[in-house]
Amino acid sequence: MKKLSILLLVSIFLIACQENSNKNTVTQSEEAVSETTEVQPLATIEGYELYGLNQDLTPDASLTVSDFSKNPEALSSNPIKLKIEISEVCQNMGCWVTFPMNGEMVRVQFRDHFSIPKNSSGREAIIYGLAKVDTISVADQKHYLADQEKAGKGIDAQAYATITSPKITRTFDAEGILIKQ
Repeated sequence: MKKLSILLLVSIFLIACQENSNKNTVTQSEEAVSETTEVQPLATIEGYELYGLNQDLTPDASLTVSDFSKNPEALSSNPIKLKIEISEVCQNMGCWVTFPMNGEMVRVQFRDHFSIPKNSSGREAIIYGLAKVDTISVADQKHYLADQEKAGKGIDAQAYATITSPKITRTFDAEGILIKQ
């Protein structure tokens, strides 16, 4: 009986180790795929590549940043199309971009975490979604700074030390983006 109990415990241990080993292998292969796979557009429309959830997005009738910045509150309750120039792209996964407006950088988060090519900085784009005023936590600000550091920007320890409180800023929740080819 004692031998049977020991054999049962050893078997359970070996099975658990085997399952854990398989999980690590899958995780490593998924990471390798995500690092090497290029993001593909859903479609090409009038010289733009379409990414995101809104497959009906077209480049016509979009606002400029200048028009939008004149009265952003009036437009914030309904989705809008906004023509921007992408300043920065998340170099981790391509899951956000920034664009300048009135001397500040506006962060565009992609709804349901779709991605765009990481080399899209400097390109014209049309985003579709909701503009809003948002509070960015200290942790998120430091995360964004770490993304910049990962992208090769010279970020020093002092930059992290200056982030001590939440920041109120304008953001954009996009469900689709067209990027000029």
